[in-house]
Order: sequence, then structure tokens, then C-alpha cells
Amino acid sequence: MQKLAKRILRRVYLGLIAAKRQISYQFKRNLRHVDSTIIESYFAEHKIRKLHIGCGGNIFSDWLNSDVFPDSNAILHLDATARSLFHISRLIMFLVST
Repeated sequence: MQKLAKRILRRVYLGLIAAKRQISYQFKRNLRHVDSTIIESYFAEHKIRKLHIGCGGNIFSDWLNSDVFPDSNAILHLDATARSLFHISRLIMFLVST
């Protein structure tokens, strides 16, 4: 019984550590305006606007690559279930990766 309780507490602890890291990462991204800068520069440079949702590590040139957990500051943080930072009508094409 004690071993089971220890395993459960360890998983909860590791989950809290992961959540803390993600919150800290997002706070830093927001503080530096990373996502708004990515959007502004992409829209300024591309007349044909294409959004790649859920890109993971698959970066496509000429696409606005996005993921819910971006691996770098070149990828837009975008939760497809939340309100977007920009109007969808400003985009022409979409690609959803799984």
C-alpha cells in the first residue's frame, strides 16, 4: 500500500513540475511578445497566408507554423481550441498535422 501511495505521489509531483515548467515557458514567451512578433512578421512578408496547425518538428517554409507546445521561438504557440490571436479570415490556407 505504501509503495502504491509513493508511486502516485511521485506521478503527481512530476506532473506539477512539468506544469510549472510549461507555465514559466509561456510566461517568458508572453513577456517577450514572441507570438505577436511571429504573426506580425509573417503577415508583413507573405501575401498568400497559410497556417500549419500542430506542426511539431515539421517546419514548412512559407507557412505560419504553430503548435500548442512549440519547440522553438520560430513556432507560434496556438491552442486550436482557444480564441486565436488573429482573425481567421486573414488566412487563405490551412494544414492540420497530427
